[in-house]
Amino acid sequence: MLALIIDVLIINAVFLVIGFSLDYLLTNILNIAGITDEEMATYIIGGIIYFSYIILFPTYFVYSTYKSGKTIGKKIIGIEVISATGGKITLRQAIKRELLGKILSGILMGTGFFIVIFSKNKQALHDKIAKTFVIYNN
Repeated sequence: MLALIIDVLIINAVFLVIGFSLDYLLTNILNIAGITDEEMATYIIGGIIYFSYIILFPTYFVYSTYKSGKTIGKKIIGIEVISATGGKITLRQAIKRELLGKILSGILMGTGFFIVIFSKNKQALHDKIAKTFVIYNN
């Protein structure tokens, strides 16, 4: 859970810079294109920034977990995700874990994250769905 908090803070900090940059760039492009209606420009820019965010967020988690078994947050606290067979996870497992499993955990008001406390194998819901484990790699 700590790794997730670290990752969310990092992503939001990075996206804050990206969001302001996109806002500046798109405002100038819309002005050059002759779209001066501020309300329309706000909707267009806000939509593009929001769409970028909802693409960046899951892509970061799926890609980094698939590629190395670790996100930046996991690296910082010394954990990684492995397959139930003990090897590197597949792209399919990364998608199941990071998208399907975590969205489901969120829909269940976070309980999917906390079942790790009661799980024999210390798996959260997203790990059970994807058949993965989180291990310490000191």
